Amino acid sequence: MSDLFSLPEYSQQNELLHLERHSVTFTSGVPEPVARVVVDSPHVHGDSLFDYEIPEKFADVAVGSRVMVDFGSGRIQGFIVDRTDSTEYVSTLRPLRRVVSPHPVLDPLVYKLAQLVSRRQASSVSSCLRLAIPQRHARAEKNFLETEYVQSTAVNNEQTYPWDAYIGGLDFLENLRSVHSSQAVIYMRSIDRVIDTIEQALRTVLSQGQGAIFVVPTAQQAKTYASALARSLGIRVATVLSEQNPEERYRQFLEIKSGVTKLVIGTRSAAWMPVQNLGLVALLDDHHRAHIEPHSPYIHTRDLLALRSSVADCSFLALNYGPSVELAHMTTTHMQAIVPQARRDHGAGPQVLPASSLAYEGEHWSRMPSSVFTVARAGLERGDVAIIVPRTGYIPIIACARCRELATCHICDGTLTISGPDQPPRCSRCGTLIADFTCRHCHSHRLKPARIGSHRTAHEIGRAFRDTPIHVAGVGGSFSPSSAEHRIVISTPGQIPKPEHGYAAGIVLDAGFMLRSESLDAEVHFLRKLAHISTTIQPSVAGGQLLVVGDVPASLLLTVKNWDMHGWGIRALREREELSLPPAYVWTQVTGSIDALRHFLAIVQALAGDAGLASQQQSLAVLLGTGAEELIPGMRIVGPYPGEQDGDRQLYLSFPEHDRSVITEILSRAYRNVSLNKLGRIIIKMDTSV
Repeated sequence: MSDLFSLPEYSQQNELLHLERHSVTFTSGVPEPVARVVVDSPHVHGDSLFDYEIPEKFADVAVGSRVMVDFGSGRIQGFIVDRTDSTEYVSTLRPLRRVVSPHPVLDPLVYKLAQLVSRRQASSVSSCLRLAIPQRHARAEKNFLETEYVQSTAVNNEQTYPWDAYIGGLDFLENLRSVHSSQAVIYMRSIDRVIDTIEQALRTVLSQGQGAIFVVPTAQQAKTYASALARSLGIRVATVLSEQNPEERYRQFLEIKSGVTKLVIGTRSAAWMPVQNLGLVALLDDHHRAHIEPHSPYIHTRDLLALRSSVADCSFLALNYGPSVELAHMTTTHMQAIVPQARRDHGAGPQVLPASSLAYEGEHWSRMPSSVFTVARAGLERGDVAIIVPRTGYIPIIACARCRELATCHICDGTLTISGPDQPPRCSRCGTLIADFTCRHCHSHRLKPARIGSHRTAHEIGRAFRDTPIHVAGVGGSFSPSSAEHRIVISTPGQIPKPEHGYAAGIVLDAGFMLRSESLDAEVHFLRKLAHISTTIQPSVAGGQLLVVGDVPASLLLTVKNWDMHGWGIRALREREELSLPPAYVWTQVTGSIDALRHFLAIVQALAGDAGLASQQQSLAVLLGTGAEELIPGMRIVGPYPGEQDGDRQLYLSFPEHDRSVITEILSRAYRNVSLNKLGRIIIKMDTSV
């Protein structure tokens, strides 16, 4: 067993030694004949600049151009990041094979951003550039070069709504107006619309001749906001979406790069767009899961835009209805928190009611206590009523009636579901019908609902409100409010159709199930859902009520009632700091075979010693055992655990955020050494959720 964890000392591995190079002048008839190229290599150890000779036929190639070069035994694409007359290579330089396009596409500031992201995420520059620069489309480039564009500039109308309702709101607008960069997060009131808030900020920036980027979670939101802002601002707006075809995507990219388009709205890929003279980068709803990049460098859009703000020396703005512990952490160092001026503003949100406060004495707790019908009937007298449930479907999850264990398929172990009235259970994974259920735990044959979906809720509500129209969101076409009669709308949190004047009342059923998650951000997502639901309901001065039914801590409901999202985020941050959890601590997931992991950890220990971080030199047998141990001072290792693929193991490295730059550099070098020496496959994901 001891041989499994043995590894030569770092100093004995000659292939990892650093050799000092000397620069020599390269003579040629071409001015600045050496092109420094960043290549699109799939290997992390190929993340370096390589020198190539510029032949006479490519003498005019510009920095930033896409080229084809020889690399190893094949040819790959790359980008010229510099031209010089010297090189550190003593052998003959290979020439550029082809200039893919003479039009430069790599923006200097985007390249600098890619370098910062790669260092922060222990990734490669090439993986960042794959996200930043779309593949060339010849027809789109030809049409772009042949088209004459007329630029237009938005005019600032000097309005301040709704910014004047927030502490620090007008100061932030003044910073934008005076072209003074600042970073802020605005915790919006439920009555304020995103389009009004962001429009005033964008108008202020664009009127100064600067550009802006606004990143939203979904494609539908991007299209809606882009259309509305194009009309109100009277300028060209680029909509950057992953679903766009290659021609449209590349044409828009060239328009943005050339400065023709100054306003970009889109999903997370829009954060990389080369907007010229950038004045503002903005992000909506930072805790939406769509903002997490699923590919290397695995960076969150919030962190990417914050880095971009520093690179471009421009302002950063995050717009949230709910809380964010990560943004709260940023406000403790360099970011401004813009919060509503008045606490418990009755004109800013609905009245929040816990169902327990309306329960009659001795009333048994149920899924639909009497308060549900009381609030619904009162709401229907004034307008439409929304009933929100965690899941769609009829009975999306069922359980054994005796032991209450979740009912699963005997073939594939998938969860069982019931799709409609009088329908037999069916596996949600393989679709197998279960005629005779037998619990594998207690051998009972009886089933009971574990979750109630929107369709089953509609049936239950329909029996109590027989003369009221019932609309299930997502079923039977779009929702069109009727002026003749009020109706009940049943929906899940992310699909609530919003009438023009809002719902008279909202009822959240099974609210406790929204909190049942192993995620660290379970409470964050719960408050975020309640905050977004509140935006669809009339304020309390108009009689709007939000009833929350379920086992929910009173502190969370009080947070929504007071709309103290920033205060809750600060308190949650303090708790996480004590527990060494994100964002105060960086958690990094490392996945690979047990053999690759032992090589990686040994190299990390050795590099830490070279960097002056005293290592305790614990045996790898201890480090790769279960539990938590210190790898180097300040860094703990947790795991390993079984990975998603056969033979894989994954472990977590935890270290303080203030040590990120030093430790990430060590992890990056170890990652490259493992790749260079073919010691196994390693995948590193920084800032992983726990």
